Amino acid sequence: MDNWTEPPLVPSVGFDDSAGNGRLTYTGARPVLANVMMNLSVESEKKALISLRVGINGAVGGAGSEISASAEHNHEVLALTTTAAAVIQPGDFISCFGRSDKNDDLTVVTAHISIVTSPI
Repeated sequence: MDNWTEPPLVPSVGFDDSAGNGRLTYTGARPVLANVMMNLSVESEKKALISLRVGINGAVGGAGSEISASAEHNHEVLALTTTAAAVIQPGDFISCFGRSDKNDDLTVVTAHISIVTSPI
């Protein structure tokens, strides 16, 4: 018998960002499969290759979670979307990593993170 007490597809139930460290920490009572989608608009100071990836406990969130795009102009804003799916345990955290091949600062213009969990 499944003792799961939450509906199987409740978006973002059991996550907390109150630590102020830029991470979403899973606060649920049992492991779940988390499907994560991140949509970010980022601005690069210079022409550069911009990469974005989902992090699960600081590691790449599964195969294919990194996406890259080229900024062809200075101060260009790029919209990037990436996904990851992983089994997470209570206390695990989800974060987003961005980088530029020119080592410039990236400015996040907009961000949307969607997490849908289901029992395992």
